[in-house]
Amino acid sequence: MSEQDIINEIKRGNINIYSKLVDMYKNMIFSLAYKFTNDYDEAQDLSQEIFIKIFNNLSKFRFESSPKTWIYKIATNMCIDYKKKQKKQSLNFNEDLMEERELDADGKINSPEEIVISDEKQREVHRIIHKLPDIYKTVIIMYHFNESSYKEISKILDISEKTVETRLYRARRLLRNEIFKKGLGGETGWDVDRL
Repeated sequence: MSEQDIINEIKRGNINIYSKLVDMYKNMIFSLAYKFTNDYDEAQDLSQEIFIKIFNNLSKFRFESSPKTWIYKIATNMCIDYKKKQKKQSLNFNEDLMEERELDADGKINSPEEIVISDEKQREVHRIIHKLPDIYKTVIIMYHFNESSYKEISKILDISEKTVETRLYRARRLLRNEIFKKGLGGETGWDVDRL
């Protein structure tokens, strides 16, 4: 069953099928929410709020864009709104929790010390991304972590593809500068352009 079929079924009143749409997008939505919240529990809560908003707005969706673009736009806007609220409340963010990796890029098993060092560097990069201004953080997350194209980002954010390119360039430059300041650059796996 396609996304369009699922959405049309929900519009006809078959709300039980909404879980299929959630399953299609839960990883993408959670990943986006996590990059904005930097906290697992907050990301879970924000993801649920996003899915509630998507459900409540499905009747307005007219297939003028792809479901993915429409869903991602709602999610991105809600994440940006969340961040603005957090800044106003001056909340402290919890440290990023990263899944441990046991193999390096060549498939060799790393020692526990190497895993700890690698994970700490990864957490530091995510902390740096988390602190970027929203206009730069958003494009970094969308392009590098959610693998959205310039065209998709352009549609979701209502900006030109050239603006996407410019923001991504500036975001990478800011990120690269911070990474080098922290002494994290110059090692395998830490090329900002590839993340």
